[in-house]
Amino acid sequence: MRGWSLAILLALGVILVLAVTGSGHDHTGRVVPAQTWANEVCVTIAAWAGEMQDIRQELQKNNYGARPDDGGDDVEETVTPRIAVDRAFVATKLALKPGLQRAGTPASPHGAAVAAALLRWAFRTEASLLTAQTLLMREAPSSSYASQAFNQLTFSVATLAHSVSDGLRTLHTVAAIDPTLRDAFTSSNDCRRLADKSA
Repeated sequence: MRGWSLAILLALGVILVLAVTGSGHDHTGRVVPAQTWANEVCVTIAAWAGEMQDIRQELQKNNYGARPDDGGDDVEETVTPRIAVDRAFVATKLALKPGLQRAGTPASPHGAAVAAALLRWAFRTEASLLTAQTLLMREAPSSSYASQAFNQLTFSVATLAHSVSDGLRTLHTVAAIDPTLRDAFTSSNDCRRLADKSA
């Protein structure tokens, strides 16, 4: 039963993010107008960041996530640190990275470098979450279950928060080095909404 619950949670999160990020056009390997690229990138990052925020909030308010599994149904349906990091990893691998690739390359002076910088961030994020998955799976039982669970919770929340803030920093850096892209980000409603949420 626990396996089914985990599979359903992962599938629902991925379907939601894919539905939002997959709604644009596929410009993989093509140069596109800066405005088109900015819109696609901001929609992708906003959907992914929203999923990270949802996962983090579920994890933080979860009363059962830091308790041992007693076999009851309520515990099986809660978000533990391991499930949270698994969901974040899947959303990054299946939605964030492909969404940034589908955005193509912006037609701007530093377009190729900027697109590459965002993809490097997505790969760093995936690697960070993979490391978190591995550490959470390998962590040996401690003498105090409550202490161990708290450490896992803190580590998971910090990993998710760092992933999002690192992405937003990368986006701001990108906008700063290329005036064409800065204008595209400024005039995009999707990018303005993303900036407002991250302020």
